[in-house]
Amino acid sequence: MSVIITAGFGYWPSCPCLVTCAHGGGSVRSICGVRVTFVRWRVLLALPLALCLVGCSEAVSRPGSSAEAPGEVTSQPSASAEVPGEMTTHQSANCGAKDHGLNVGEAKGAVADKARQIHQAVVACDEAALVRIASEDATELGNGLLTPQEMFAMPDTQNRYDPISRLLSVRPGIDEDGNVFWPWRDPVTGAPDADELEEAGLGDGGYQELGIYIGWFMRITAQGQFESLGAGN
Repeated sequence: MSVIITAGFGYWPSCPCLVTCAHGGGSVRSICGVRVTFVRWRVLLALPLALCLVGCSEAVSRPGSSAEAPGEVTSQPSASAEVPGEMTTHQSANCGAKDHGLNVGEAKGAVADKARQIHQAVVACDEAALVRIASEDATELGNGLLTPQEMFAMPDTQNRYDPISRLLSVRPGIDEDGNVFWPWRDPVTGAPDADELEEAGLGDGGYQELGIYIGWFMRITAQGQFESLGAGN
């Protein structure tokens, strides 16, 4: 008794191939989607049938190996996990700082350069750059109560980055020695421009209530040293 294959490979939901055999009057038997008819002819294509049977056997023996139906969407692995400690765009956004613009007034040279460095680091939520600048310049932070690591710690749970960005958007003042400070304050009364501060979202720094300014402030010396930054109240 021999087998003849009259049709080639195709698609079958539970088997990777389909072989259709000629019916010579005998009964048809089905094995894993392979239809086999026994006739009294010579074997013409035994090898393709053997390969198909092996493929069917493997498909049945592997759990969960059923083929996908057309149009069906299968779940895909999520994007690669972030490396702990690695700075990513998503993590940077956690500081909440927006770019409100940089106002250097009439400042030039080293002062303007340092202001730009600080502004760029703040809006980028770049903790490492801010810590480096403040450490190199021995900056007095929070009236001397905070270290650079504490002042610029991420995530920004104390909400410092965005107020600093807002502070740098207002008009600065320049003293007689060329030192630049934010915000501008009247050289006689020490009063800030309350309207400008309110517009920048910084309030009036307590001036109307206390008669003195106790809000956010920053100072850069004429030589470009990041001298001080107040945490505000």
